[in-house]
Amino acid sequence: MKNKIYTLVLITVVFLNIGSLFAQQDPQFTHYMYNPSTINPAFAGYRNSLSATLIHRSQWIGVKGAPSSQALSIQSPLNNEKIALGANLYNDVVGPINEMAFNVDFAYTIMTEKSNINFGIKGGVQSYSFDPNKLSIQDQTDTNFTTIKNQFSPQIGVGVMFETSKLYLGVSVPNIIETRHENSSLTEFKTSTERRNYYASAGYIFDLSQTIKLKTSAISKIVSGAPLQLDLSANFLFNEKITVGTAYRMDAAVSLMAGFQLTKELLIGAAYDYDTTKFTKTNSGSAEFILRYELSTNTVKRILNPRIF
Repeated sequence: MKNKIYTLVLITVVFLNIGSLFAQQDPQFTHYMYNPSTINPAFAGYRNSLSATLIHRSQWIGVKGAPSSQALSIQSPLNNEKIALGANLYNDVVGPINEMAFNVDFAYTIMTEKSNINFGIKGGVQSYSFDPNKLSIQDQTDTNFTTIKNQFSPQIGVGVMFETSKLYLGVSVPNIIETRHENSSLTEFKTSTERRNYYASAGYIFDLSQTIKLKTSAISKIVSGAPLQLDLSANFLFNEKITVGTAYRMDAAVSLMAGFQLTKELLIGAAYDYDTTKFTKTNSGSAEFILRYELSTNTVKRILNPRIF
């Protein structure tokens, strides 16, 4: 019974605001450091290889209608070592709302002897749907709850990234277009607004010994109408094969993370988030899984970042 009550409260708070609908913003991932190009196109080709990364996240396990997100990224530098391309696909479901997006990244690198500055742009399309049948609505004639199916809108994003062999800094806006999803079948239009998200990210790697490295990273997000989001993580890398660490999401969750480089090409990993909010009593935390496969191109001479990501 408590789960049903909290689910109703969650949906009400997230989706309704004085008669208007507000869409779920960019999906969040604890493994953000492994797939940075989804939020910053300047990271396209950052692995210096043909790389494919898949992440799945189940948030607030045990709560009906809780967020579920998937992201797939494929990218590679080109024979021209200054240019890289990437493609990203994500799916995000939160209760009655389903968002899907596909975009293509282009990155250009300005190289110096000890550092790179990467500039990136992304463009694509997003699909937005709202299904009131996934809600328990008492008044079926309430026009606040009307189906919106596959409304498409363009996406354009920009980003920049600075990197050395041990450090990276990035800022980006994944989508500069604030889209308003409207349902024109209603007497008064009901809208869902995609807010502009601003990101800043950073990472640094410490060599603790010949076989142990400490990988630290952080990401912050600012979006209108929501508090500042800050994620911090620290991971130990053993023999370039095993990663174990923890992460903290400000006022939201603490996480445990583990990754295994099974072969030169294949990495798998998992994370578990423990909710630190009052909502923790109604869910069993959040789980996330990552799979990455890559093939070396052997065609570029860009700085090889020592697996901060």
